[in-house]
Amino acid sequence: MNELSWSWIALALTVPSLIGVLVAIPFWRKGQMILGCIAGTAVILSTAIGLILREYVELDRLVNDCLDAGTTCFPNPGAFTRFAIYACIGLLEVFGLFTLSLLVEERIRRRDYAPEWRVGAHASGRPCGSPAGVTGSCRRYERSVAILQLQGRSCACEAGHR
Repeated sequence: MNELSWSWIALALTVPSLIGVLVAIPFWRKGQMILGCIAGTAVILSTAIGLILREYVELDRLVNDCLDAGTTCFPNPGAFTRFAIYACIGLLEVFGLFTLSLLVEERIRRRDYAPEWRVGAHASGRPCGSPAGVTGSCRRYERSVAILQLQGRSCACEAGHR
């Protein structure tokens, strides 16, 4: 009554996020990132709600046992704190799922482009940077070079980025 259910909290930290990712992966591989996130979120949040209900039933049973014994007892930490722990775990797992989906989407998007059109890399596959080896964002540079190449012209600044 006076301590948290650490085994159930450990279960809430591990299993729902793994199952949510496994449910989302087939959708992500087909390019349906939103549907994958919705399916994974449904698994994670339904598990969090289930664990909150399990905690409620356990606390209700303990309080009723105390009342039947003729005493009053109050759980410490309170019911709200116990429920909030599971809710926060579920919410953080959903944030993690959406962050992972962004990484997967970026990887799929980069895979679909030829190396010379990828942002931050030249046709040689080297990172974009100055002759001194200082690397940086070359998105604007690469776009202007690509436009000039399509027009059949070259750029004087191109020699500094090779």
